[in-house]
Amino acid sequence: RPDAGGGGIALGALAFLGWLALAGAVVVSVIARRRVQGEIDACAATSWHWTLFCEQSAAMEIEVGWLRALHEAFHARALFDKAKWEGKQIEELKSWRADLRDFVVEVANRGDDAATAELERAKRSLVPPTYRD
Repeated sequence: RPDAGGGGIALGALAFLGWLALAGAVVVSVIARRRVQGEIDACAATSWHWTLFCEQSAAMEIEVGWLRALHEAFHARALFDKAKWEGKQIEELKSWRADLRDFVVEVANRGDDAATAELERAKRSLVPPTYRD
Protein backbone atom coordinates (compact mmCIF):
# COMPACT_ATOMS: atom_id res chain seq x y z
CA ARG A 1 0.00 0.00 0.00
CA PRO A 2 2.75 2.47 -0.41
CA ASP A 3 1.21 3.40 -3.74
CA ALA A 4 -2.05 4.44 -2.06
CA GLY A 5 -0.28 7.18 -0.06
CA GLY A 6 1.34 8.62 -3.19
CA GLY A 7 -1.94 8.47 -5.09
CA GLY A 8 -3.74 10.19 -2.21
CA ILE A 9 -1.20 12.99 -2.22
CA ALA A 10 -1.48 13.30 -5.96
CA LEU A 11 -5.28 13.38 -5.73
CA GLY A 12 -5.10 15.91 -2.89
CA ALA A 13 -2.74 18.12 -4.92
CA LEU A 14 -4.98 17.75 -7.95
CA ALA A 15 -8.05 18.68 -5.86
CA PHE A 16 -6.18 21.67 -4.44
CA LEU A 17 -5.24 22.79 -7.94
CA GLY A 18 -8.85 22.34 -9.04
CA TRP A 19 -10.11 24.51 -6.17
CA LEU A 20 -7.43 27.05 -6.91
CA ALA A 21 -8.48 27.12 -10.58
CA LEU A 22 -12.13 27.49 -9.54
CA ALA A 23 -11.28 30.38 -7.18
CA GLY A 24 -9.21 32.00 -9.95
CA ALA A 25 -12.08 31.60 -12.40
CA VAL A 26 -14.50 33.20 -9.90
CA VAL A 27 -12.13 36.14 -9.31
CA VAL A 28 -11.58 36.61 -13.07
CA SER A 29 -15.34 36.42 -13.62
CA VAL A 30 -16.05 39.05 -10.96
CA ILE A 31 -13.36 41.35 -12.38
CA ALA A 32 -14.65 40.82 -15.93
CA ARG A 33 -18.23 41.56 -14.87
CA ARG A 34 -17.13 44.77 -13.13
CA ARG A 35 -15.18 45.81 -16.21
CA VAL A 36 -18.11 45.05 -18.51
CA GLN A 37 -20.46 46.98 -16.22
CA GLY A 38 -18.00 49.88 -16.23
CA GLU A 39 -17.93 49.81 -20.03
CA ILE A 40 -21.73 49.76 -20.15
CA ASP A 41 -21.92 52.69 -17.72
CA ALA A 42 -19.34 54.60 -19.77
CA CYS A 43 -21.34 53.97 -22.96
CA ALA A 44 -24.55 55.14 -21.31
CA ALA A 45 -22.83 58.24 -19.93
CA THR A 46 -21.35 59.04 -23.34
CA SER A 47 -24.71 58.55 -25.00
CA TRP A 48 -26.45 60.85 -22.51
CA HIS A 49 -23.67 63.41 -22.80
CA TRP A 50 -24.01 63.42 -26.58
CA THR A 51 -27.80 63.64 -26.44
CA LEU A 52 -27.80 66.49 -23.94
CA PHE A 53 -25.01 68.26 -25.85
CA CYS A 54 -27.06 68.09 -29.06
CA GLU A 55 -30.16 69.38 -27.28
CA GLN A 56 -28.17 72.19 -25.65
CA SER A 57 -26.66 73.11 -29.02
CA ALA A 58 -30.10 73.21 -30.62
CA ALA A 59 -31.42 75.37 -27.78
CA MET A 60 -28.47 77.73 -28.12
CA GLU A 61 -29.03 77.99 -31.88
CA ILE A 62 -32.67 78.92 -31.24
CA GLU A 63 -31.60 81.45 -28.63
CA VAL A 64 -29.03 82.96 -30.99
CA GLY A 65 -31.70 83.21 -33.67
CA TRP A 66 -34.04 85.00 -31.28
CA LEU A 67 -31.29 87.36 -30.18
CA ARG A 68 -30.41 88.18 -33.79
CA ALA A 69 -34.07 88.82 -34.59
CA LEU A 70 -34.39 90.98 -31.49
CA HIS A 71 -31.27 92.93 -32.45
CA GLU A 72 -32.61 93.48 -35.96
CA ALA A 73 -35.96 94.60 -34.53
CA PHE A 74 -34.28 97.08 -32.19
CA HIS A 75 -32.14 98.34 -35.05
CA ALA A 76 -35.20 98.74 -37.27
CA ARG A 77 -37.05 100.51 -34.45
CA ALA A 78 -34.10 102.87 -33.94
CA LEU A 79 -34.01 103.66 -37.66
CA PHE A 80 -37.77 104.17 -37.63
CA ASP A 81 -37.56 106.45 -34.60
CA LYS A 82 -34.76 108.47 -36.22
CA ALA A 83 -36.73 109.08 -39.40
CA LYS A 84 -40.19 109.09 -37.82
CA TRP A 85 -40.64 112.80 -38.38
CA GLU A 86 -40.02 112.33 -42.11
CA GLY A 87 -43.06 110.08 -42.46
CA LYS A 88 -41.44 107.88 -45.10
CA GLN A 89 -42.05 104.61 -43.28
CA ILE A 90 -45.74 105.30 -42.93
CA GLU A 91 -46.04 106.06 -46.62
CA GLU A 92 -44.19 102.83 -47.50
CA LEU A 93 -46.56 100.92 -45.25
CA LYS A 94 -49.52 102.65 -46.89
CA SER A 95 -48.33 101.51 -50.32
CA TRP A 96 -47.76 97.99 -49.05
CA ARG A 97 -50.70 97.54 -46.66
CA ALA A 98 -53.05 100.49 -46.54
CA ASP A 99 -55.25 98.81 -43.93
CA LEU A 100 -52.42 98.81 -41.35
CA ARG A 101 -51.41 102.47 -41.67
CA ASP A 102 -53.88 103.85 -39.14
CA PHE A 103 -53.08 101.10 -36.66
CA VAL A 104 -49.32 101.72 -36.91
CA VAL A 105 -49.78 105.46 -36.47
CA GLU A 106 -51.92 104.86 -33.38
CA VAL A 107 -49.38 102.42 -31.89
CA ALA A 108 -46.53 104.84 -32.61
CA ASN A 109 -48.42 107.62 -30.86
CA ARG A 110 -49.16 105.39 -27.89
CA GLY A 111 -45.47 104.44 -27.73
CA ASP A 112 -44.57 108.09 -27.45
CA ASP A 113 -47.24 108.56 -24.78
CA ALA A 114 -45.94 105.53 -22.86
CA ALA A 115 -42.35 106.79 -22.96
CA THR A 116 -43.45 110.23 -21.78
CA ALA A 117 -45.58 108.69 -19.01
CA GLU A 118 -42.60 106.60 -17.86
CA LEU A 119 -40.39 109.70 -17.66
CA GLU A 120 -43.06 111.55 -15.72
CA ARG A 121 -43.48 108.64 -13.32
CA ALA A 122 -39.71 108.52 -12.76
CA LYS A 123 -39.67 112.24 -11.99
CA ARG A 124 -42.42 111.84 -9.38
CA SER A 125 -40.82 108.78 -7.79
CA LEU A 126 -39.61 108.97 -4.22
CA VAL A 127 -36.78 106.53 -4.95
CA PRO A 128 -33.43 108.29 -5.35
CA PRO A 129 -32.07 108.16 -8.92
CA THR A 130 -29.06 106.09 -7.85
CA TYR A 131 -31.32 103.24 -6.69
CA ARG A 132 -33.61 103.08 -9.72
CA ASP A 133 -33.25 100.24 -12.20
